[in-house]
Amino acid sequence: MNNTVILLLLKDRFEFTQRWLHVHNKLNFKIPIHIADGSHSDCNEKIISEFLTRENNLNITYKNYGKDSNLNKFYSKIINSIEDIDSEYVILCCNDDFLVKESILEGSHFLDNNHEFVATAGPVFDTTMCQTKTSHNQIWGILSHPINQYPAFDRIEDLAESRICNYLSGRKNSYIWSALHRKNVLLETSKVIHGISPPDLRFQEHLNALLTLTKGKVSGRMQCMTLHQSNTMESEGAKIMNNIGTWYMWIQSNEWFECYKEMISEIVNLIAPKSKSPKKELSRLIEIYYQAFIGQMNIREFHPAYKEEFFSSGKPIPRHSHVYKTWDKISKIIG
Repeated sequence: MNNTVILLLLKDRFEFTQRWLHVHNKLNFKIPIHIADGSHSDCNEKIISEFLTRENNLNITYKNYGKDSNLNKFYSKIINSIEDIDSEYVILCCNDDFLVKESILEGSHFLDNNHEFVATAGPVFDTTMCQTKTSHNQIWGILSHPINQYPAFDRIEDLAESRICNYLSGRKNSYIWSALHRKNVLLETSKVIHGISPPDLRFQEHLNALLTLTKGKVSGRMQCMTLHQSNTMESEGAKIMNNIGTWYMWIQSNEWFECYKEMISEIVNLIAPKSKSPKKELSRLIEIYYQAFIGQMNIREFHPAYKEEFFSSGKPIPRHSHVYKTWDKISKIIG
């Protein structure tokens, strides 16, 4: 069994897949990679098949899980791919992410020695493509200096409701989706998400974080594991969000309210057995904090001046770190 596996989730954007393979091959990235493809065309499959025929430095398993024709199938793909992985820990990524091997290995060592933690996160640094030709489609060019938009903080309270409420009240929090997860916990939370089948990836992200916090503590002590390119121009999540609209429009829909009720119910059922509070009180507590969290999203959309009150203003990557060295190597590979 491998200690840690990368789960690379694909849906089309085959040029990004080509670049992802090229970059991580040049980085001599030795952590095993399981590619879960849900593309509508066979371009990614052909690219990966051809890549594997050449001599390379990557340890890849590939499987096509059928077309991600809707979000429910995407959630199903995540479950099936996690079940296909034979490892203790899993980190999720897409083909517009660059991974920092040393930080991920540091995270797996931490989880080996701290069994009360179900995940460990580092800050996620955003980088953008600049000084590039239009024909390059934001794939090849010069990367901007990474900015830390998602700081990592410990959520180490003993009670699950305390972890959840502190997470919701302190928006400058870890981006748990990009954490290194214990595989069994990620599988459990993914099954709950599939059962609820949220109609928007924003809700999926919330569920991933809150359900993880019901299972145990989350560390924010690692260095950055993921460098994310934020201007890919082809984000599947952005397309879905554009169809649904702003946060204010989204929360007025019946679909949103039904998912909201299911989410609160699932969280309360998971944490009630170890809580001293009755279910009704727990439910009301989490509702209040989550509603305040949604209120912050609305304020951010309509009143940008308040953004720094709720979100990190961003800090540059430290120059004397292995994360900076990885970014610098990537910049030279794709520049």
